[in-house]
Amino acid sequence: MDVPARLGPEMRECVSRCVVVNEDVAADASVVVVTYRTPAEVFEPVLEALDDQTASNYEIVVVANGTDADVESTVAESEHVRLFVELDRNYGVTVGRNLGAKLARGELLLFLDDDGVPERDFVAAHRRAHAEHDIVAARGRVLPKHDTVYTRIQSHYDLGDEPFPYFINVEGNTSFDRKTYLDAGGYDENLADRAGHEGIELTHRLMQDGIRRDQIIYYPDAVIYHDYANSFVEYIRKRTGRNPNLEYLFEHRPEIFEFAASYDPPVTSPELRTRDKVKFLALSGVRRVVDFVM
Repeated sequence: MDVPARLGPEMRECVSRCVVVNEDVAADASVVVVTYRTPAEVFEPVLEALDDQTASNYEIVVVANGTDADVESTVAESEHVRLFVELDRNYGVTVGRNLGAKLARGELLLFLDDDGVPERDFVAAHRRAHAEHDIVAARGRVLPKHDTVYTRIQSHYDLGDEPFPYFINVEGNTSFDRKTYLDAGGYDENLADRAGHEGIELTHRLMQDGIRRDQIIYYPDAVIYHDYANSFVEYIRKRTGRNPNLEYLFEHRPEIFEFAASYDPPVTSPELRTRDKVKFLALSGVRRVVDFVM
């Protein structure tokens, strides 16, 4: 199909192809998945889980960020993928998500990582969050695919069993009122190099525009399974990698950090087991040494 004009000229130039996979998919909710070099054996279970949802009347929009993988043949097997968009290179997950949001048709917009496997009621849970609470955005709970210390020590993944007001800090399991998201301009595309911190920036911007603090929440019933890292090397690489997004915010938006600090730490966060705390301290020590050397 022709690239829709509503993308605007700059975003349209990013698109190599825009393919309608299932034109007849009805949707009042849209799940946007941006993928880049994720192996088929990791990405396919995500689409399979999305096709096996308890909900109905939802679509999937897949944005391939300049990947060499044969994503199109994978999405062709999906019942709920309406649109497959291939970009001419990797523009980063933020641009991909904003582009997918503009092409989505549902009033409820969901973002899911391409390696995060949703539970069967993922879509239904995000719908409940918006139906039962006067909100414009929700972030869900992240549980590990594999039981490793590297994922368990990510205290921001699982914030407990009760919903409460909190900023967006897990962008790969979120939902937004689509109009609110688009009116705000979506995620800041200055934070496009690597994923990270775009959720808190958008939370802050929405509140500056008049959204109340209690209209953006943590909603634990919306669950995905995702691993932060599965090896020591992978963990150290993630923790020591320079993050241009963080540097950008320190330089241009330092008020974001004071805003984040205004939230009380969740008292319902699960305690790390003693052996995990010991491992965490050891890993943190190694990370500090590597940071010093670098």
